[in-house]
Amino acid sequence: MSAFSEFLAQTKKQFLQDLDEKNAEKWTVVMGNEAGDLDSLASSLAYSYLASKLKNSPTVALVQTPRTDLYLRPENLYALSLAKLDPSNSDLLCIDDIPASHPLNSSFSKFVLVDHNTLVPAFRGSGKVVGIIDHHADDKNHLDAEFRDIEMIGSATSLVAKHFQNEWTPEAGVPPEVWSEREDFKKTEFFENLEDYMAARKLQVLGVLTTYKSAKKHEKRREVLFITDKDAVPKEVEKRLFDGLEADKNLELEATDKLGKPRHPKHTRVWNQLNIKATRKQVAPLVKTLIEGQA
Repeated sequence: MSAFSEFLAQTKKQFLQDLDEKNAEKWTVVMGNEAGDLDSLASSLAYSYLASKLKNSPTVALVQTPRTDLYLRPENLYALSLAKLDPSNSDLLCIDDIPASHPLNSSFSKFVLVDHNTLVPAFRGSGKVVGIIDHHADDKNHLDAEFRDIEMIGSATSLVAKHFQNEWTPEAGVPPEVWSEREDFKKTEFFENLEDYMAARKLQVLGVLTTYKSAKKHEKRREVLFITDKDAVPKEVEKRLFDGLEADKNLELEATDKLGKPRHPKHTRVWNQLNIKATRKQVAPLVKTLIEGQA
């Protein structure tokens, strides 16, 4: 099992033990929505890990999907397998893992909601919503929560990462391994992290897509970075990839040297993406076509 799996298993075990001993007041329960899609699952698991590790706040992720129904979301199971969680998913705390002797509306004291912003009726009672991280329309509930990070963007998981960005640094030892503040972008450690990330996953080509807002006018911006292993990727393939990306009229890429001229063994290209509406859903198939030589 991975370190992440061990964390989830230990957190689940300790939470259920404290719940049985009526000592669960210290815990914060973070939940995604009832639909249980991948964004809900990923954002709740990520919040649990980051809050526990970075803020030293005991936090457990509660999956609102019964364990017997997990198979209905095969994309979730695939993602969990990539994260090297237990194949049986025994490290997840599912809704039906909560003992019947501990009613949902009275056993927990604090909730954080991710990927939705209204506590479902089954949990309403003595508990209090202390935080919300969501990308849906604001229902205007739980206005007294300690934080309400509600922003209409692509995913709740992105907002979870943003929520912890001040604490989430390479020194924190928190995956994913690649993390860099914008003002530190030229540091060689950034490229070392990229290389370590590629090596661990045996990647020959890595793309990094970033989204941010400009400092003065708060305008949405996008950037694209691609790095290749020059020892494994043929020169003609690398040229076809870089030239094809730069020539694509949909992405509207503009070459930039904002990273300086780092000394590292892999080839890198960085662009400002002028068409901010284009996402990974446009980039990924284009990259696949270029690498396979079908363009």
